[in-house]
Parts: sequence; C-alpha cells; structure tokens
Amino acid sequence: MPDSTLCQEPKQPKLLDQVRQYLRLHHYSIHTERSYMEGNVAPATQNQAMNALVFLYKRVLRQAMEGSINAVRADKKVNVPASNPPRASQNHPVADILLDFAGNIC
Repeated sequence: MPDSTLCQEPKQPKLLDQVRQYLRLHHYSIHTERSYMEGNVAPATQNQAMNALVFLYKRVLRQAMEGSINAVRADKKVNVPASNPPRASQNHPVADILLDFAGNIC
C-alpha cells in the first residue's frame, strides 16, 4: 500500500508563523515581534496594534490596502506635571522661590 503522505502538498505555515518568519528574516526588533505576536490591544498600545495589522496585510500577506482606515483611536495620554503645593502668591512664583532661597541663607 503506497504511503499517502508522500503525495500531499506541503502545508503553508500558519499565519502567525508567517508573521514571525517575516519579522526575523527582515531583522525586526524582538520587541516589535513580541508586541505584534502577543496581541496586546490595550488603549495605550492601540496604535501599535493598528501598525501590526497594516504590517500583516502589506508585508506578510502582500495585499494592498486601498483607501484609508477609519478606526477609532485611543486618546493620547496627557502628562500633567507634578506641581508644588500652592503658595501664598500665585501671581509671583519666581518671587516665592527667591524668598525661599533668602530664608535658607540667613
């Protein structure tokens, strides 16, 4: 009885294996590979996830993406600087600093 496995065509690698293969072949950072492969789509990394999808279609699947992508994007994080406690004279913060120095010198 002939072996039926010899007549079968080789299977194409799974999609994620294709992505990993492409990333390694083109020397992408291991950090890029991890972020693309682990599927982290938290709001802070939404743009990264979108980039991974664009990468998948353009580079791995070699399918042109026509038109624009109208995806809802996460708002950028606003960094509010830590501030000192309010001083007596909010209108003259430089004067307050100078008074602090003067108090430390005497």
